[in-house]
Amino acid sequence: MVAAAPAPTGPIADRWVIQLRDVEAGTIRKIQPSPGLVEGSKWSFAHLAFLGRQKLLASHGDKGLFLFDLESGTSRILAPQPRGRFALSRDGRFVVGLTTLSVGHIAGDQAVAKELVRVQLDGSGQQTLGSHGAQVSAVALDPTDTLVATGSVDGTVRIGPASGEEPHLFMRHKGQIFWVAFSPDGRWVASAGNDKQIILWPVPGASKTPLHTRPHDEVLAWLRSRTNVRAVPDPGSPTGWKLDRDPFPGWGKVPER
Repeated sequence: MVAAAPAPTGPIADRWVIQLRDVEAGTIRKIQPSPGLVEGSKWSFAHLAFLGRQKLLASHGDKGLFLFDLESGTSRILAPQPRGRFALSRDGRFVVGLTTLSVGHIAGDQAVAKELVRVQLDGSGQQTLGSHGAQVSAVALDPTDTLVATGSVDGTVRIGPASGEEPHLFMRHKGQIFWVAFSPDGRWVASAGNDKQIILWPVPGASKTPLHTRPHDEVLAWLRSRTNVRAVPDPGSPTGWKLDRDPFPGWGKVPER
């Protein structure tokens, strides 16, 4: 079964209709929210995910997270968040998603600032994961449901515990990130963004402290251990400095360039 959300730029009445395609039978079925749930809203559904074979989760731009019962044809609002993209845990216990709908690359508008929120599907509560900032544009859960990766409007990738502790930062993209995804073995995160790059990031170990939270001297020691290039004083240089190379363990011969 494949589910497809409507485009956010079509007629308002059509924005609430979700299409279900049975791939084996080749049939199409249309479903929409129960009466009174979305009337008057201009937003469409932002993201979909199957919860088993007979239930479908859908985030709506201003109403929150819907649960569709595909057998009975009924629907209800589970929570006021998330309202944008979300990732569903493998065991179906919770989702991690965006608090508002991102329309930046769909309608050509400016990206909307949004936070990350974790919502328990049994109604036991929700938690804002403020450590991922307020400009999250993409989200993914790892195969164990213990790590979350996010991409941001400013091009930063964050990887950290799904419980909300401080994540590791990865910065190379220029502009908004649209998608992040874990590899099946959970060792890598792929990100793609407005700069038309796809970048692979190694997933840091759970016991490692994020580099940007370590003491200054420890960060410098970490950087020195990973390069033989040094900036050293040079009175004869216009800047007063020059680049020098120290011996680097592991190389038979230190590169000249």
